[in-house]
Amino acid sequence: MPDASSLQPRGLKRIVCGYTLGALPAWWLMVHRRLKTSAERQGLQLKVELAPLSALPEAVDLLVVPPELAAAARAQAPRAEVVTIGEDQYPGGVIELAARVADAARYRVERSEGTAPGSPPQPRIVRYVGYERVD
Repeated sequence: MPDASSLQPRGLKRIVCGYTLGALPAWWLMVHRRLKTSAERQGLQLKVELAPLSALPEAVDLLVVPPELAAAARAQAPRAEVVTIGEDQYPGGVIELAARVADAARYRVERSEGTAPGSPPQPRIVRYVGYERVD
């Protein structure tokens, strides 16, 4: 029988899309971008970052990597949940992962003011400096 702690939703504040130094394919940049924009549109207060496995931030809750890097990712971040998305399945894989992250029964994620689970995104004005968003 599962204990009570395994039934509680897991806290989620930071998602990292990991890669190896010297190999950052274009499709992996799209995985990062789609996860980041999906979290913003859903009003989730998450940090979605792109980082090499050799220089991961300290507190990683969810680590997304290509399947060939799964073992290295588990070794680098033993406390993080590791999710794999392959090149041939990344458009659907990102949509599925975004839906899992937004699921309140699975993850406990802070939401922006006025955004309830399942509510449509509220329009707002955002500013950019170059390609980086300024909050």
